Amino acid sequence: MSDAEFTARCRRTIDAYMDAFNRRDMAALAAVLDERASLVDWDVSATGRDAMIAATDKIVSGAKLHITVRHVLIDRPHAVADLSILINDQVELEVLDLFEFAPDGRILSVRAFKGPEKPVSGS
Repeated sequence: MSDAEFTARCRRTIDAYMDAFNRRDMAALAAVLDERASLVDWDVSATGRDAMIAATDKIVSGAKLHITVRHVLIDRPHAVADLSILINDQVELEVLDLFEFAPDGRILSVRAFKGPEKPVSGS
């Protein structure tokens, strides 16, 4: 697979991951994860697809969240996504997600880095 094809596949995978997260669709999320997938952020650590799905399900059930992808940079086999996460329609959280991809384009790991929080205008 060429670098251009891999880059396009990774972008589609990131879009599918964020869409599944926003819809709280754990089956769709599982479909883009490698069985060895792992997640590490400022509060959560999970290794293995099932553990990652369980951790994500817990995250999305705790608050009303909506992710907006602002920018994505891909450098095979990694990508960085610059995100804005709206929490309970009141707070915007800036986050960087660092992805690693398996050769088939599924996600091997996600490491999330928390940035600043700010109140949403009019809240």
